[in-house]
Amino acid sequence: MKKRISRILGVGLTLALVSSLLVSVVPAMAVSIPQLTIPTAGDNVINTVNADYNVYFQTNKELTAGDVITITFPAGYGIAAPTASIAASEGWYTNPAPPPTTLWGGPFLIGTGTWGNAGQAITYTLAAGEIIGELSNIRIEITAGVTNPSATGDYAVAVKTTQEPVAVSSNTVTLVTPTIPPLPGVVTGYNSADQILYQNIGPGTITAALGVAGVVKVTLDNGTYAETPINIGAGQTIISVNGKSYVIMTGTVNLTAATSVLDAVTVTGAVNLNANATVKNCSVSGGGITFGAAATAAKSIGNTIAGAGLIVTGAGSSTGDTFNVAALGTGITNGGTLTLSNATVVGASGTGLDNNAGTSTVTGSSFSNLSIAITSDGGTVSVSTSTIDGCGTAGAAPTGAVQINGGVVLATANTITDGPNAIARVTALGTGVGSYFKFNTFTGNAASFANGGAGTLDATNNWWGTTAGPAVASTGLVLTNPWLIAELVNPTVAISAANTLVASAATSAAVSGVAVTITPVAPSTGVTLIATGNYDGNPVTAEPPADTVRSFDVYIQGPAASMLSDTATIVFSGVTDPNAQVYAYSDNQDMYVLCSNQRVDLFNGTVIVTVMGTGSGTVTVPNLGNLSGLEFVITEPGAPVLVAPTQASLVPAFAAEGVTVDSPSFAWGAIAGADYYNFELAPYLPGSDAFIPAFLIRQDIVNVSGIVIPDTLDYSTTYAWRVRAGRGSGSVLDEFGPWVSSFFTTEAEPEEAPPPVEIIQSEPPVINIPDWPDTIYQEQTPIIPDYLLWVVVGVGAVLVIAVIVLIVRTRRVA
Repeated sequence: MKKRISRILGVGLTLALVSSLLVSVVPAMAVSIPQLTIPTAGDNVINTVNADYNVYFQTNKELTAGDVITITFPAGYGIAAPTASIAASEGWYTNPAPPPTTLWGGPFLIGTGTWGNAGQAITYTLAAGEIIGELSNIRIEITAGVTNPSATGDYAVAVKTTQEPVAVSSNTVTLVTPTIPPLPGVVTGYNSADQILYQNIGPGTITAALGVAGVVKVTLDNGTYAETPINIGAGQTIISVNGKSYVIMTGTVNLTAATSVLDAVTVTGAVNLNANATVKNCSVSGGGITFGAAATAAKSIGNTIAGAGLIVTGAGSSTGDTFNVAALGTGITNGGTLTLSNATVVGASGTGLDNNAGTSTVTGSSFSNLSIAITSDGGTVSVSTSTIDGCGTAGAAPTGAVQINGGVVLATANTITDGPNAIARVTALGTGVGSYFKFNTFTGNAASFANGGAGTLDATNNWWGTTAGPAVASTGLVLTNPWLIAELVNPTVAISAANTLVASAATSAAVSGVAVTITPVAPSTGVTLIATGNYDGNPVTAEPPADTVRSFDVYIQGPAASMLSDTATIVFSGVTDPNAQVYAYSDNQDMYVLCSNQRVDLFNGTVIVTVMGTGSGTVTVPNLGNLSGLEFVITEPGAPVLVAPTQASLVPAFAAEGVTVDSPSFAWGAIAGADYYNFELAPYLPGSDAFIPAFLIRQDIVNVSGIVIPDTLDYSTTYAWRVRAGRGSGSVLDEFGPWVSSFFTTEAEPEEAPPPVEIIQSEPPVINIPDWPDTIYQEQTPIIPDYLLWVVVGVGAVLVIAVIVLIVRTRRVA
């Protein structure tokens, strides 16, 4: 009985201990562990007044009117009446009865309750009608009322609510001492012959240098320069000596002439381009960069831009810039004419590009993790060959990756993925008329299109990740059918609403390998749309013709009169076989049909196909009316399929050892139909891809099946190498065979030879041998003298007698 009781007590104690541990880790009736951040640079410094703090947590109990959220700061903080905001996501809450109580999704809340403070705590009291449901995510942003303590260290806050009274401590943030900026450095002014005309340190020296007659370049040594404003005149450049990380300009920099340049500095004030000036390789925050009204071709090149971002009122271009968008901020604001290319626009929220008016032309750029990638409030936004990933917001007031409040958005050849809401939203302020999304790729988005305007949004000829088209239906007046049956690679699109399009984009042949020219026949002035692109493989179910090497798509659209009378000249490039032929896919017959009116131009490496309208009097296959999305393939019968060289043909052989280190040679079996071979050599990396550009030792193109490299390799080292056959002109559009890979180990370093042995020869010695007599007599000496022999015999006799006497006496005694 005692044992049983002891066992019960042991189990009970164990359960109690485990329960206490569980309670200590996750308190009952408590919020989730809060996440505390300091969103503003510099607010993590001790003694900062009105420091910004963000607190994120999740509720486990619903909160209603009168409930209080309390955030308690540790001792040392100064807490005053706060300025703050609160937002909560949808959650579960009890629906008032009747009807019977149920749980359902509550609305997205942006609080209107009361903020207060008491001691070390900041409080928020929910107003009448406000409800925060269970499992809601809550974000509180405090922008005033908190003064940091005077001591450095790690600090955390504690959060609780009326319904969850157990305070939960957050993660810690670290407070540091202020960074004391260095003093300004040496300012040097040079003339056009790079001769020094000015050099000084201290306040006002930049302006003084710029004011010296003949100074065209001013260099700034490491330091912080508080001089403001700085006006860079015609033909003058300001540049740092050691790069933008070492020079900080805290004031305003004005570039006043077309030949003014600001290069490789950090500006925390503002940069104003009041003419066609250039700012490049800089880091700009604070007031950002402004293209003034007088600018007609201002340039921002390779800058990192934060703060107010890029503001365009005149005209200019941004090339290769990176925009870090602050919460609820805007990366680019355009009210003039902007060309944006190869830009990177990122942020946890906010808007990437806001086109208030005028025209924005966006190419080759990326937008990610923004509340809105592109907003059109007026004017025209043309965006192509760009990516938009993870942009948009869900909730009661959702936003699309693209938001159209006015004006038009013309989107072609883009990739828009993984948005939490619609690909694009047309609000009631917009109409949708004139906007289109064509020849794009859409995958992973929570919704399709949402058109709240009165016009129809054209979203045809897009790839939705599947041949079935959109997974989620659009809302409002949206046209999505027809859609693409496969993803286009390198699409190029030219569209003219005025029916004056006679040629495709100038780069279409170089990008997609096919170009189109329209010859209009009066009264036609051209067509409205030309689009081309490649397919990675056969886009249709029909078997392609033998010897197919590439697949294309061509779209031509226009008024009926144009499609009847006009002529299209389609030029397919990258052809090497004089017997090349072009086939078009017939949807009616589900087969590829040989195109009529085609010829090979081997000198230019093209096949030219002429397609005419049915009203022209000439019958062609296909005709112009068939080109509203027509698949083409090129066959090259004389071009055998490229294969990989066999392992047996490789020299050095697979896993060879002892390969010479001096100018080693490599060889492989020749491949039929190959114009050249790609050869790559890299260090051998077990379990990794050795053939990435950063690791390559050599990367060669050779016209024969072998190469002798001029390099000297390391001894006793293993290297990887690979080779493949290529056919074409050496461009990325060429045809390639598969790689064959191998590895080898070089010879060991030879031992150092020992020093040579020196042999010294000398004259032999002279030996004098005397004459010997003819007869030699030698006296014989006995080995043992006679007297010694007799002594030995005597001693032996005595010993024998002594032994006999002893034996006799022994017997008597016995």
